Amino acid sequence: VASLRTVGERITALLDGKLALDIDPDTLFAVPLDDRVAVEMERKRLAAIVAAFPSAEGGGGTAAGGGGHGGGSPGGGGGGAMEDPVWRARLELDRRRLTFLSLPAEDRARLLAEHERRRAEAEASQDVAEQAAKEVETAEAKRLEALAKAQAARSEAERLVAEELARLLAVDRQQAELKQSMAARQQALDAQGEAVLVWRRRASEALTTIGVAQDELYDALRRDLKAARAELSTVLTAPAVEVPSPGPDPLVELAAEIDRSAVDAKRAELLDHANNLGLAARALRQEEARRGIERMEELNRLRLQLLPSLSEDKRDAVTGFGAPGRDQAASEGFQVTLTLRYHVQAATQWLQSLRKTGCPEGDSALLGTWVILQWLTLAGALWWWRKRADRLITTLREHLNQDRTSTTTGRRAPTALVDRSPVDRMLALLLRVRSPLEL
Repeated sequence: VASLRTVGERITALLDGKLALDIDPDTLFAVPLDDRVAVEMERKRLAAIVAAFPSAEGGGGTAAGGGGHGGGSPGGGGGGAMEDPVWRARLELDRRRLTFLSLPAEDRARLLAEHERRRAEAEASQDVAEQAAKEVETAEAKRLEALAKAQAARSEAERLVAEELARLLAVDRQQAELKQSMAARQQALDAQGEAVLVWRRRASEALTTIGVAQDELYDALRRDLKAARAELSTVLTAPAVEVPSPGPDPLVELAAEIDRSAVDAKRAELLDHANNLGLAARALRQEEARRGIERMEELNRLRLQLLPSLSEDKRDAVTGFGAPGRDQAASEGFQVTLTLRYHVQAATQWLQSLRKTGCPEGDSALLGTWVILQWLTLAGALWWWRKRADRLITTLREHLNQDRTSTTTGRRAPTALVDRSPVDRMLALLLRVRSPLEL
């Protein structure tokens, strides 16, 4: 039973785009997925079995175990068979297999291709991480070897050269550790992207389910959205990564006849690596910020889509003025702040790139130009409003009150004697508080 449930859960994970990367999708089905004829025959067989037992409930739950081709299907059987846990687990597995095999061929191919893409990217990221780990070990071994040579040096000059080489090798190890850390951050970025895809699918499925409140799904999505905002805030606040560098050369006054070729070669190598690591670290931070805001905005979009699917009490609480409503308003305000911080940072980076190189860099140029245009448009609109707001509001109030201040004889009554409309009161209030709010 456990193994049957595990195979079913893996098929669901394949549909969600989050099947474990070490699992071959072919092992979850009784026929090869690239054989269209066999797939169609299997689909018809499973459809007949599931149709024969429409009221039977499959064995849900979570379990650990293996999977593979075959697994059998419940054949006939009466009421006694329906009470058998193995039979029920097999029927549930058949339902999940049927769900996948009933998809259009292009959708099945897309899911399989997406799984293969994730697997290839994970292997590439893993290779980078493993290579960085090996570089750390190699650098440490070389450093220890250089220290041993320094202790065995026959002269003070040779000892100084050996100690400097050991120090540079320590910097080499630090650079390798930074590279390893950046590889881990890249893997975390990829995982976040996968999580967004899963949420997109779950929200889409929930919206197609009529008459079922999605309160629990909404709360889970909101928790992930809160985490996404916190992580983006951390990225935007984090200082720039300090790349290990060899620093000044302590051997500049060493006699020319002393052989320091190994030290000079290592120093040049480290300077080159430091420059490349600095560029990579800056690009990674920009990528983290870009993906972070995209993730936040996408999750918030999905949250808004789920609002109509909430129960009436839940929806009233979220959109009302109670504690849940105030908490939601505070969260949305925090998101607006994060969006502003992101765009300010992007524009600042663009200006720095322009100042350093004389021309902006690729996508950064487009992004920076777009951000600056947005800010200029906003500033222009605010300037126009502040110049004309009083006159516009006063004119609007006069038009609104024109009919109300007219008497039946055609004479105009004093304005103070006329009941003011709610809209007029609101405009009067706006006229009084406009200047303080704009400051």
